[in-house]
Amino acid sequence: MTKPSKEDAEARFEALLAQVLTTDEEARQHAALKNARGSARQEAVSAKATFEKNRERAPKARKREPKRRA
Repeated sequence: MTKPSKEDAEARFEALLAQVLTTDEEARQHAALKNARGSARQEAVSAKATFEKNRERAPKARKREPKRRA
């Protein structure tokens, strides 16, 4: 069995580091997508709450049609 060389270890470390570190543009894009998903989720939760609240309400009484004068 041969010992892994120091260069192999450094190459593996560099590859791992490249996977973890991203550019600023990628980080901003990721944050923007995360914020968009969060706001969409909050909007959906709010819409569901409004729907449930309105579903529990009694329906409004119908307005009578005015009598026609003939």
